[in-house]
Amino acid sequence: MIERIKNFVPVVLELCKFRIILANAVSASAGYFLGKGDLSLKFIYIFFGILLLAGGASILNQIIERDTDSIMVRTRGRPLPARKISLRSAYLIFLVFTMPGIFLTHLADVKAMTVALGAFVIYDFIYTPLKRITKHSLFVGALVGSLPPLAGYLAAQAQDYYKIFIFCSFMYLYQIPHTLSLFYIFREDWLKTALRTFAELEAHKLKRIILGISVPTIILGLATVWVSSYQSYQFKYSIFSVIFFSALAFWVLIKRDIRSIFVRLNIFMIAVSSFLILSGILY
Repeated sequence: MIERIKNFVPVVLELCKFRIILANAVSASAGYFLGKGDLSLKFIYIFFGILLLAGGASILNQIIERDTDSIMVRTRGRPLPARKISLRSAYLIFLVFTMPGIFLTHLADVKAMTVALGAFVIYDFIYTPLKRITKHSLFVGALVGSLPPLAGYLAAQAQDYYKIFIFCSFMYLYQIPHTLSLFYIFREDWLKTALRTFAELEAHKLKRIILGISVPTIILGLATVWVSSYQSYQFKYSIFSVIFFSALAFWVLIKRDIRSIFVRLNIFMIAVSSFLILSGILY
């Protein structure tokens, strides 16, 4: 029994794309603390609500795209293409994630739940089918990553929306070089599928776009740090925060290798989100 559980847990974590949904929950938490939320049950509700609902969306996405995943080297080892789990079991796990996720986000805030469900619908019922029609579906899919912070912010019942607008804009723009980098790194894999993606572009053009979009992404990240810090504590600490993140931004952009930029952009995003959480808790 214990052995079966030990074998089953990694399959579920892979099916729900745990690292990605954890990043969604962290960005929702960042939005929550940016809105001056406190360490209360509401924070638990929004964190785990977003985690589970994003997990449900990821599971449904893998169910829908299981045939495409079986074609690509990068994804053919996923639970459904590799037959590590049955389709029926995947649907059951989808429900186990999704229903509590809806319930918890509802406990946090009705508007937050509406935004989270909006991200769910966009991801599985708009973005996923659009990938077969146009490569510009990328710009629709990027919305999904920008909505968890808004859900967190609404759960905190904050009123001044300019701060969350800047943070959500950063999260939206971040999704674009992040996804384009995957198209670049696994370009030959993507071209095997019937999906329309920017992998169709010549590699050097795709690289130029990634490098170009990374710059305003970093700028919006720095703007997020500034607006979250200058009202929270003394001016000199705000300046220190911006200098630190500017150095981190330089570290991200100094590399011209796409794999390195992909990893460093992820680190930068996590650092910005973590900063918002820590500054919200401490100040």
